[in-house]
Amino acid sequence: MRIVDSTRYGCTFSCPRKRYWFTEYKGRGIQLARPSEDLLYGQAVHKGCEALAGRTDFDEALALATAELIKIDPTILTVDGLSHKDELLALLWGHLRLYADYILPNLRQRFDFLSIEQELAIPLSDNITYLTRLDKNLRDKETDLKYNLNYKTSSYVNDLHQEMSHSLQLMMEAEAARLHLGIECVGTIIIAFDKGRSYGASDAEKKRGLSGKRRLSPLTYLYSKGDDPWDARTQYSTEYKSGWKRVPTFTGGLTPEGVWIHKLSPAVKQGLFSELTPIYFDQEMVEGVREQIVLVENQVVSMNSSMLFPQNFHNCFQDGGYIHHSCPYTPLCWDDEDPEMLIGGLYEWRTFNHPLEETVKEAKEEANAPS
Repeated sequence: MRIVDSTRYGCTFSCPRKRYWFTEYKGRGIQLARPSEDLLYGQAVHKGCEALAGRTDFDEALALATAELIKIDPTILTVDGLSHKDELLALLWGHLRLYADYILPNLRQRFDFLSIEQELAIPLSDNITYLTRLDKNLRDKETDLKYNLNYKTSSYVNDLHQEMSHSLQLMMEAEAARLHLGIECVGTIIIAFDKGRSYGASDAEKKRGLSGKRRLSPLTYLYSKGDDPWDARTQYSTEYKSGWKRVPTFTGGLTPEGVWIHKLSPAVKQGLFSELTPIYFDQEMVEGVREQIVLVENQVVSMNSSMLFPQNFHNCFQDGGYIHHSCPYTPLCWDDEDPEMLIGGLYEWRTFNHPLEETVKEAKEEANAPS
């Protein structure tokens, strides 16, 4: 049995050679030892929201979410010489606090929660099974319509609806809910968390020899008027004002255990997340996607047989469509590096995203073991 999910499918279209290194190499695949920050942060928000929706208390949910950021390099510094990891932890604390205080109560008022965080498998053919993880299924109390709920973190929240409007991941989540849970979802509701933009040092700061980046968000930086930013009487703003100083929320008296989030207006807090207009799919679209996945995975089977995985040269240095983002496997494709020599350093064996993957791997190894 071959396993496929939205990550594998997307990876194949990005570059078949990338798919080889990521999931096919030595029957398991390899990944960067330090995954992308965006991936880790998205996982952290998912983990925290899942725990809170399951009625875990805030401190425990925060601890579970924070554990997802363990691979963030603690030596990376912001322009101000502060810990970038602490900057992200402040962002995470704020997002989960907003979810607990605003988003979750609103969802519970409008919807019944039918399921929370489930792993499901969809057989697509005799040898191909699609795996997906549902965040939540909701029933609208007023209309009785049912939806999947999905969380997304982004620096470009306004672009998310268009980006996700033809998402294979969302279509297959709806299919999994229909087949396994008997829940006929008419579409997906996306809760989008705004991460803010990441900016490098200004020209003036570069002249002073400063470098690094800041992730600017009301959850990470405020502006203050006065000589003592920690004085309880100090005025704050989320927007720059002439003569005011930028103050990190993750140092001194504004740390999450302190008072900084209470200085944000309700309008600013609401602006840090968005509930996108529901994205709707019909069954005909889903059936077409199922057929495409089977076709592509059979092509991967053929590539494995011939050990010929074509390269998409266009994406070598704009991985995922982002200019100046190199594919993580360029050292293997272009520098003729030995993968075995880089495992334990640049790379590690791929972590299974779904429990069934481990079960299938163990079954294959048992079947191939000498009697």
